[in-house]
Amino acid sequence: MSSEHEPGAAVSAGREHVAAALDEVAALGEILELILWAGEGIGGRQGAAIAQGALMAQDRLDALRSALLMTQGS
Repeated sequence: MSSEHEPGAAVSAGREHVAAALDEVAALGEILELILWAGEGIGGRQGAAIAQGALMAQDRLDALRSALLMTQGS
């Protein structure tokens, strides 16, 4: 039986995937901070809409991060 089919290998692979997803969440968070900053710099209605969209996306990203951390803890 190959180690690929052992339960420990599956758990380890799952943890690696969660860790990779958390890295992606962090990278996306940094991009959203730049978008927020740009929206504030633009100003006016367009800038406000950009900033608001970035804040909404950050909220969703925070929820995803929390879900991934709960998965990682179990």
